[in-house]
Amino acid sequence: MRLKKTLFIFITTIAFVFSCNKKEKVFFTVEVIDGVRHVYNYKPQCGDEPKITLEFARKIGVFEGPDENYMFYYPDYVAKDKNGILYIVDTGNHRIQKFDAQGNYLATIGREGEGPGEFYSPSILEFDAQGNLIVISRLGRNPSFDSQIKVLNVQGKELRRYTTIKDIGPLRLLKSGNLVMGPKYAGYPYRGETFEKKDMLIRIYDFEGNLLEAFGEPVIRQSFVNKRVIFTVDLMDNIYLTYPDRNLIEKYTAGGNILMQISRQLNYLEEKKSGGRTEPSMMSECINIDKKGRIWVMTLRRQLTGDERLSLETEVDYYELEIFDKEGILLGKIPMDFYFDKFRIIDERIYFIDPTRAMCVYEYKIVEK
Repeated sequence: MRLKKTLFIFITTIAFVFSCNKKEKVFFTVEVIDGVRHVYNYKPQCGDEPKITLEFARKIGVFEGPDENYMFYYPDYVAKDKNGILYIVDTGNHRIQKFDAQGNYLATIGREGEGPGEFYSPSILEFDAQGNLIVISRLGRNPSFDSQIKVLNVQGKELRRYTTIKDIGPLRLLKSGNLVMGPKYAGYPYRGETFEKKDMLIRIYDFEGNLLEAFGEPVIRQSFVNKRVIFTVDLMDNIYLTYPDRNLIEKYTAGGNILMQISRQLNYLEEKKSGGRTEPSMMSECINIDKKGRIWVMTLRRQLTGDERLSLETEVDYYELEIFDKEGILLGKIPMDFYFDKFRIIDERIYFIDPTRAMCVYEYKIVEK
């Protein structure tokens, strides 16, 4: 969706000078253009002392150990049901592991296969209004195979499956019961500037596979179309997009109307390549919204060289969490000292997933100072 560059109204510029403490003032700019809130952050509101800390609770899973129920192989997702039972999607073992609130193993759902209640490499798990599991998995062993959606009860009994949706990608569930889906592929060859609904970054389907809404145009970069986007959904069914190679967060309604765009000043220079090309800045590899509407993104402390990008799985000093309030103001940053690939916020807990090194899930409590 493109903003009209004519007929726009600037409502606030250099909107606020906010003092989180007496020693440091923080500046940000807010503009409203065609009804869309644009927030540009210069520095964190709370400086180097964020008003939020993380308190370690437990680690679930081991690389090797005596109990195979705790031995994960590429864990990929975490969810929690209304009774506080934790579900960890153990992708490489083709199963879903259930744990109680103390991290004790309870049960296994699924195994490798194509039969009822079986999976090939499950990757996403959500709960519908009835408390059933919505699971994305592959149609077969071959990684190039398409994906399918299965619905199971909490005991693992398969209730139904859907294969009518093409190019199934990352999935979230709206309160309406409709499915929000991101793109399956990172990019595809350049085909011009006209995109159909099926090409958009976000697609909304009903459970019969009907495409209801589609929005978010892919970005054209030289000879290919870039579809790299990460998204999440808040408690009001608003949809948030962020990008691994664009300094941007976007907020949409479930109907595809854009509400807000958020960016921030980089603490590093974008790397110049031969031919004048600029290496993209990495805004985020994961995004979540907490119960207070704050926006959390996993990002990098500095721009990386090409060699450093290849070593992300062996380094831990690149990562940090940036926390924005619901109005898009950057509150603070929390540097991270361990490796993780993604995270999930559920209630007052945050779960960090390490799928390749320790192959575990770290649980932390979000603490307000």
